[in-house]
Formats: sequence, structure tokens, C-alpha cells
Amino acid sequence: MKRLFIPAIALLASACGNTNNEPQTSMSSQEATPSELTVNADSSICSLQLNDVKITWIRDNAERKNNDLKLFGDVPSGLADSLGITNGIPASMSAVLLEKDGMTILCDAGLGMPGSMLIPSLNSLGIKPEEIKLVYITHLHFDHIGGLVSGGAKSFPNAKVYVAQTELDAWLSMTDNNEKQKEFARLYADDIQKFNFNDTLPACVIPMDAHGHTPGHTVFQAGNALVIGDLMHGMALQMAHPEYCASYDMDSTEAVKSRVKYINFAKENGLTMVGMHLPEPGFIRE
Repeated sequence: MKRLFIPAIALLASACGNTNNEPQTSMSSQEATPSELTVNADSSICSLQLNDVKITWIRDNAERKNNDLKLFGDVPSGLADSLGITNGIPASMSAVLLEKDGMTILCDAGLGMPGSMLIPSLNSLGIKPEEIKLVYITHLHFDHIGGLVSGGAKSFPNAKVYVAQTELDAWLSMTDNNEKQKEFARLYADDIQKFNFNDTLPACVIPMDAHGHTPGHTVFQAGNALVIGDLMHGMALQMAHPEYCASYDMDSTEAVKSRVKYINFAKENGLTMVGMHLPEPGFIRE
């Protein structure tokens, strides 16, 4: 693997000392030890150590991809030209691995279709599917839970799967277009752990309300890392102009509010964002 040097960021207080169930915030302007980004040969696996948290971004799609600009509505040609996105916005379909406090946590599981790189990538990291004990789900769109199921069986047979109560209830109450969500709920029925926003999950991970993309869309804070799920489908556009929504956002007004909220939260608290549709290396640090 090649190594790329990444600047340092502010230190963060431990979530376990947070008795008010509030999101963790930066407690010091002191800089941490500089971190190294480790990238494999095709940039499909990128790892970053942030103090006590190791984050590994795993691209599920085999080939690099661009999202069509039309996905984001009427983007003026002048703006697209200025951002260099006229021919599409670099993106991905990815999952995230968190290693903290001796625990290994898989955040989302990709699409799970033929050609999916998640399981081979985990194997290359020395992690077998049966060794995954914790899965945290940002939301229940199929490209985030498809990889939980293979051939009608659990892909991660020993995992407890954590999902927001709001998100699960919303999908199971729908009358159509939720067959995959129902299959997931049936297969993992005994292993689903429902949480409320701002609970403290294993490894002191805090799930926070980022609804809009879906009714219970969740971002997870683990130390200095913020797993942002689908806050952005087109980073090159939406970081500078968060008012633009992808057509996948179920409630565009609320999606914009959540995007602005957590981009600012990450900036204000020196957090590194890692997302499921970001291009390689999968991280944003302002």
C-alpha cells in the first residue's frame, strides 16, 4: 500500500464521559499527532488513524464512477464549469469500517450485487464475514443494506445490526418498494438493535439525527470521525453548494438542513467526515 501524509486535526474528548447524550465536540485547539492515509493499489481501500479510531473506507463498486449532473436538478452551466463537474461528479458506493476500543464495526454493507468488492476487501484486510459482530446502518436504502444478504441468507451471521427506530419503523410501514427492507428485517429479526438518536452505542459511538435523505437517516460520530452516510452524493458540488439535492433525497428541504448542519458541525469541531458516496479516498477534512 502507498502512504499519503494527512494534516493533523484537533483533539476530541471521549464520548463515554458524556452523560447528557449530546454530540461530542472538540475540547482543545491542540493538534493531534499527524496521521497517515494508507491507500491500496487501486484506491478502493483507504485507511486513516485518528487518535483512538481507525477508519477504513471500502469502495463497493469495482470501477470508479461519476454521478450524472442531472441527478442534482438544474445546475447552471457556469457553476458546473467552475467546479469542473460538467461531465459528472466523482462518487462511489462504499462502506466504512471503524476500529475503536478493541471493537470492529461495519457501517453499512454496500449493494451486495455481483462484482461487489466489500467481502473481498474485508478478506484482504484479514476480516472474515463471520467475525463482524457489529453493523451500524445509516439508513435502509438498498445500496446500504443489500450486502447484508446473500442468497437469501445473512452475509454476516454473527452480527448485531444497529438501526434507528425511526428509520426501521418508517420503511416497514410503507406499502410498496420496501421488499428488500422487509427481507433484511426478517432475516436479522433476532439481531436487530434499534436505537434512538444520541444514544451511546458500543465503542462510544454516537448516532445523530440527519433525517431528510430518509426519515431516520443517521450520521455516526466515533471520536474525531463523522460517518456521514448519504449527506452528499456529489461532494464536488454539495460541499460548496449544499442547497443542491440528489433526486434520492426523500425530503429535500430537510436534507439540505441536515447537510448544512453536519458540514458546519464537522468544521467547528475538527472532525474528519467519511461518506458512502464520496470519491476515493472517501474522507473530507476542512
